[in-house]
Amino acid sequence: MKKSFIVLLCCLLLCVDGFAQKGMNGLGAYGMLGTRKGNVWTGVGLKYQHNFSNHFRLESSFNYALNNNASEYVSHTGTDRWEDYDIATSEAYITWQAMLNTHFLLFSPRPIRPFIIVGVGVLEWKSKYTIVGGTESDNGNPKDVGVAYDLGFGCDFRIGYHWTIELEAMTVSQSFSGAISESFRRLELSFKANIGLLYNF
Repeated sequence: MKKSFIVLLCCLLLCVDGFAQKGMNGLGAYGMLGTRKGNVWTGVGLKYQHNFSNHFRLESSFNYALNNNASEYVSHTGTDRWEDYDIATSEAYITWQAMLNTHFLLFSPRPIRPFIIVGVGVLEWKSKYTIVGGTESDNGNPKDVGVAYDLGFGCDFRIGYHWTIELEAMTVSQSFSGAISESFRRLELSFKANIGLLYNF
């Protein structure tokens, strides 16, 4: 009788945990690592999630870049314009990004759950160019705000009823309203990875 009661209690707890996923919310912070054409940037962000069902949730997020490095960018000759110097390096990175993502959870609630990410939002690019030889040009500190599209894969790792570690990897496609560089319009893909901690309630 006692064993039967324990088994029944365990089953009840599993059911409660499973059905609790529907309608639950998550609030958390994450770190970001992004890259585009050899440029690497790091950042931090905040996110909020709402589970509409056990297999579908919406997430709003905002991240901001903290640091970036430069890589070789152009190699042109022929004129005295800044973009046509022999060799130049460029810092080109996402300064901030605000997204609304859809998560399609592949399995019913369990400790480890992979999901597919599809989303849309806005972002801002910033660039700065350094000509070899010491000359710098930021071309008026160029920035450009555009539409962003996320497509990727993630996984939840539940470390308790209220806490989740989340890993994500995705591509970000950009289309800009302005033009800080012809290259940015031709090379629209960047990549990023996030690791976050969420509180579920």
